[in-house]
Amino acid sequence: MKKRILIVDDDLRIIALIKESLEEEGFMVIAAMNSDEAVEKTLASLPDLILLDIVLPGMDGWKICRILKDNIRTRNIPIVIMTGTSVNPEDKIRGLEIGAFDYITKPFHSGELIARVKAVLRRGEMQKESKGRSGNEGVLTAKSITVDPDRRTVRVNKKHVKLRPKELDLLISLLKQKGKVLSRRFLIETVWGIEFSDNSRTVDMTVRRLREKLGKSADSIVTIQTRGYKYLEK
Repeated sequence: MKKRILIVDDDLRIIALIKESLEEEGFMVIAAMNSDEAVEKTLASLPDLILLDIVLPGMDGWKICRILKDNIRTRNIPIVIMTGTSVNPEDKIRGLEIGAFDYITKPFHSGELIARVKAVLRRGEMQKESKGRSGNEGVLTAKSITVDPDRRTVRVNKKHVKLRPKELDLLISLLKQKGKVLSRRFLIETVWGIEFSDNSRTVDMTVRRLREKLGKSADSIVTIQTRGYKYLEK
């Protein structure tokens, strides 16, 4: 069965160019030109991947990404953010933090786009296979923190705490390997599924926000200078 790709962009010319390139590679293409259409078509068609522009009529791409990642039906759909050259690195990090798989900067070559789409789809399939082999994940506990990976819920001192998708994934990774130092390279490549390059800031910013949300319980997330992080029960 053909993989379905949803393009979300308010420029018909860009949609046409991307659509042509993807269809030549055998993909089925759906398009949306504003935020309402993007959410509606995602829920209706459940595409295999979404190419999401940031600047759109109505809600911007960041908000759309957050809505889709908060919805149990759409949270596992890979999203590739399409940004303009004026978007700063902090905004790109922001996209990865809220659950985007990757980003690509306009203007881009069609070959680069196809390569990224195929790579993201492969990573998505690998994650599904990995979860299928491991089955349901058990509840993780550490002092005052309780995490249910399957339900994607976190409680601190029995109170629900809302985390962004990557904040939650990072916490799960730390709890699963208590006492072990996890390097920034390991975290960026396993939690985010992207090459390390200069993305260590993504990890540091996510850890900072995770600590803020966990309050006093965050004391157990220990920074190991120049190496990474570990969860150490005190």
